[in-house]
Amino acid sequence: MTGERIEEGMKFQYYRERLDDLNLLDRAVPVPLSGDGFDLAVPVGGRRRSGVCDADPVRAAHAIVSMLAQPEEFPDLRWADDEQRLRWGVDPEDAIPQQQWETEPRVPELSEEAYMRVMGILYGYSDEAIQKFIRHHGFAEDGQ
Repeated sequence: MTGERIEEGMKFQYYRERLDDLNLLDRAVPVPLSGDGFDLAVPVGGRRRSGVCDADPVRAAHAIVSMLAQPEEFPDLRWADDEQRLRWGVDPEDAIPQQQWETEPRVPELSEEAYMRVMGILYGYSDEAIQKFIRHHGFAEDGQ
């Protein structure tokens, strides 16, 4: 980190405004990015079942070791090389039913609003934050 306190970072504020369980921030791990700055790895817990953060694969080694030492808070920690991100917990692609083969029964597709609601819940966001996001980005089906 570049000398700034974790509580002063933009990501900390981002999560403070969105998480349902703010106590998760007490156990968050700062993860260095390329250049200056850091992202924040917030553990699973409460309704949060999944997490993701940007990372520099070289500079983030210490943070990754710290996360690996806490498998109950960062389960199934993995590197998404194509995205240059760390992921942990439930994989959203596994949590949302999708038809894999033409011979399988058709899976009902989620509306954009329902999809965003499921994603928000997986990442442990509060109902208020999810609804605000849906309205702000025009995903609300009722036009509100």
